[in-house]
Amino acid sequence: MKLLLENWRMYLNEEKREKREVGSREAMEFIITQDPDQVINIDVKMGDSKAFGDATKSHLLPFNYGEYLEYINPADGDPWDLIVVPSARVEYKNLLPVGNVTYVKERGDKTGNDKIIIGSDGKFTKVDKHTIDTFFDKLPQFNKVEWYSAPTDPQKEP
Repeated sequence: MKLLLENWRMYLNEEKREKREVGSREAMEFIITQDPDQVINIDVKMGDSKAFGDATKSHLLPFNYGEYLEYINPADGDPWDLIVVPSARVEYKNLLPVGNVTYVKERGDKTGNDKIIIGSDGKFTKVDKHTIDTFFDKLPQFNKVEWYSAPTDPQKEP
């Protein structure tokens, strides 16, 4: 019952928020870069299932998946989608774009429905990269994941 009440409150608060359409992933990433502490909603937690462009088949997610509640993607009329790298801090502060994943051109109905990959302080690890690459490599409706930099694994002290 508590979970139902929390979800209902979140829904009511979401409806009151001002929503703005952002026409491209690049423009959305610029907004995030200028103000990384945007309002997000994690609607599918790591370990839960989600379907991508094919409602008949769900996949267990090795990452948290959600959306930027205040910004609408005109490609689908819903908030912009986000993927949080598995190593991101729990409090979700200073989440910056580290990559993206797009649908293949054969899925013209999904053009522009890109997923923005974000990490704490704009960082991700080799394990994050491998985990997300492996997940999307298995889904033929997606292009190869695009990463904006190399992983930022901490260097070991000699």
